[in-house]
Amino acid sequence: VKIKGMPYKDFLQSPYWKAISYYVKFKNGFSCQICHSKKNLATHHKTYKNHGSEHLHWRTDLICLCEDCHSKFH
Repeated sequence: VKIKGMPYKDFLQSPYWKAISYYVKFKNGFSCQICHSKKNLATHHKTYKNHGSEHLHWRTDLICLCEDCHSKFH
């Protein structure tokens, strides 16, 4: 199954996404890019236009957010 064709819930559990998500958190010092919290971090898509190729666009499309800041985007 291709990444783009996966149900989003399954995508979030894929080794691909787990690696990308960890990398984004690592590159941002395991800190929320808005409030700088280091608790309950998530990797958030700013846009889904590059879904399936996040590894090429992580700098522009992905952001590390804490749970509280992430909830403000949803």
